[in-house]
Amino acid sequence: MGEAMTNQCQARVWTSGGFHSHQCQKLAKVKRDGMFYCRIHDPIEKAKKQKVRDQKWDAEWKEKQASLESEGKVQ
Repeated sequence: MGEAMTNQCQARVWTSGGFHSHQCQKLAKVKRDGMFYCRIHDPIEKAKKQKVRDQKWDAEWKEKQASLESEGKVQ
């Protein structure tokens, strides 16, 4: 089986005040490009989630634009 990861996630996390950051405290689950990440900060998973959000936003925006055009508010 694969090697057990005992490393900490290497992602930087900003504090609630936004002025300071620290290393994520979660246990790493994947290794990407030589760096360890938890499931939250895994760059590939983050990209997939962002793509889904972008597609949803695009669909909502197109629907809103079509609605405005049908009302004659946008040309």
